[in-house]
Amino acid sequence: MKHLVTDPQEVERLAEELEDENWEFRVWIRNHYGFDDPKLNGMVWRLAGGLMEQIDCTSGKWQLPAPCPLLEGNLCRVYGNRPEACRQYPHLHNDFRASSISRFNNTFICPIVFNLFELMKEELNWRPRSQRRRRRR
Repeated sequence: MKHLVTDPQEVERLAEELEDENWEFRVWIRNHYGFDDPKLNGMVWRLAGGLMEQIDCTSGKWQLPAPCPLLEGNLCRVYGNRPEACRQYPHLHNDFRASSISRFNNTFICPIVFNLFELMKEELNWRPRSQRRRRRR
């Protein structure tokens, strides 16, 4: 991956542009990895950890799709004491494959998840069907 995409509008735009490709990738993962697959989960945790170190999601520039009653503007007013579900977001510590639909949906709003999908495609040498070479028979 050449560079991280962190601008929320660019993340949303690219996620919309890559929606069909990302859905195809999600289906490919479901077909190639078992539930709670240690190889897949290890790769996700390693890549996500690096992304979380590089992307600051506390700056207040992220826009969630549904307003949270704990937000003031785009900043969490109880960040230090936020609910456990918020602490665990984007929930990449769980089995990646089992929750792949919610992960897919998060590519539109979370720069960590968007960039994770792109890094996973690279690491797994995955290409969409439209870019795969057809074998001659």
